[in-house]
Amino acid sequence: MKQSVIFGLASLCLATTTSAFAQNYGATTGFPIGDKSRVHTNLDLSVGYDSNPRRFDNDNTPADGSRLQDWRGLIRPGLMVDVPGNSVKFNLGSHLSISQLLGTGPNNADTRFGADIGVGLQLGSDDSIVSFRIDNMLVRTPDYIDTPGAVASDEFRAPEWNNNGTARLTLRPGGRALEFDLGYMFMYSNYDDESALSAYQRHGGLFEARWKFLPKTAFVFHADISRFSPFDEPAGLSTVGGTPFRITVGAVGQVTTRLTAELTAGYEDTLADESAFSKRGPIGNAILTYSFNEATSLTVGYRRRIRPVVLLNGYSSDMPFVQAKIGIAGRLVFNLYGHYEFRGYADQNESAVQVGVGDARVEYWFFEWLMGAVNYRLLVQNPSDGSVSSPSLLLQDFTRHQLFFLVGFRY
Repeated sequence: MKQSVIFGLASLCLATTTSAFAQNYGATTGFPIGDKSRVHTNLDLSVGYDSNPRRFDNDNTPADGSRLQDWRGLIRPGLMVDVPGNSVKFNLGSHLSISQLLGTGPNNADTRFGADIGVGLQLGSDDSIVSFRIDNMLVRTPDYIDTPGAVASDEFRAPEWNNNGTARLTLRPGGRALEFDLGYMFMYSNYDDESALSAYQRHGGLFEARWKFLPKTAFVFHADISRFSPFDEPAGLSTVGGTPFRITVGAVGQVTTRLTAELTAGYEDTLADESAFSKRGPIGNAILTYSFNEATSLTVGYRRRIRPVVLLNGYSSDMPFVQAKIGIAGRLVFNLYGHYEFRGYADQNESAVQVGVGDARVEYWFFEWLMGAVNYRLLVQNPSDGSVSSPSLLLQDFTRHQLFFLVGFRY
């Protein structure tokens, strides 16, 4: 894989996996529960081509010259529950994913089941002096999370369980102009194939503050510290635990009626138990979104972050990205997204990898409850030094094209 291909992704490949529920299209009434609560259902049926479903290394082409490409089917039913209220709010979103390789290529027909379930519960109104909220997301790959650019783990060779949750106590001593959050966060990840990857848990505390100096703009402060603990390590591999912390400050909100911005800067350190394997440095976000109208917007941004990670101890990430949404005549929607990411790891070899993601999706809404779509996705990864080191699942050089035709039902 040529580096020029990866560097060109940010400008040439635009994509999105944005859920239809986040748009004006497909926002149906659902089934009522009481006066205000609703249950929404959806079903996506798609079939498409996958050039490299097992993410094989580009240098290890099978003897028949193929990339083990195959056609595959995807079935994804979903259920969403929305219970609004002044003192109690509850929401739930869940999907089941059934991925079926059809065996048209060198693969045997193979089925994988995945799922995601997100839950949010808030006690106390947005205007009360004290409120409490719990949010949790549990994901089982293979799955496509409705976040632009999200890419699931290697669902065939290393299926993953991943949980991410927070509990927050919010204080508003002077009304909504000034808010403080005291919280607890918990993350857990476990890969089925322990011969290749491992598992970890991370838990800790957070503190956030927001001062709304304008109706739709606020200064923000964030600080968290946690304990990162890997376990069940494969033989011959090891990960160093740590006590990572992060501090950021910035401003978020509207600049004009059409322009919104997120500008934050800070510092993060994985504080590995063996200091030689720590990753530390500046972090931040610079994101601008311009809305031409309710259906058309353009977002450009840059993210810099540092995180602990299983097996390779920690990494730093630099990621510019661009996203566009274009709505035409209330029925036709173009969603485009692309990003380039450079990751530097804290292992003994100081490994680094480049990742490019591109996604383009066209939707047409026949009715508010029925849409058809064509979705193309590109995922490319290549170690910056051109070599592959253990564990190869995280650092190998591969290219993957996916083209899907989809029919979606919403109610």
